[in-house]
Amino acid sequence: MEKEQKVELGSIVKGEIELPTFDAKQYIGTDATIEIVQEMSGEYGYFVRLESSVITELKGKDDKVFEIRATKHLGLQQDEEGNVGWGVDTKMGNFLKVMGVKHYRELQGKPVKVQTLVKDGKEWLTF
Repeated sequence: MEKEQKVELGSIVKGEIELPTFDAKQYIGTDATIEIVQEMSGEYGYFVRLESSVITELKGKDDKVFEIRATKHLGLQQDEEGNVGWGVDTKMGNFLKVMGVKHYRELQGKPVKVQTLVKDGKEWLTF
């Protein structure tokens, strides 16, 4: 990790500026497949991050290309013996049932429809 450095921005700081926007609504209903299934650990415990195939690509500053994917996070629980899993009526259990699989590792390659989710005032692509 790089060390923090003090900078002097001087007159280039103008206050509020207009930032580029991304209209997620235009991708609602887009067909995609689950391409990435990752087991993760975070502040609240274990979870699975699912990512779709690339929905679109956007060019940013200096023609840098950003891949836009839909994502979904599903929580896992841990029992008293330390086993990790999910309950039948949890979000994970219900999603697996809808997708017709018994384990989240079987989700890779499964088709999904893109939707949007508003969280903390921001709109995200999900499925």
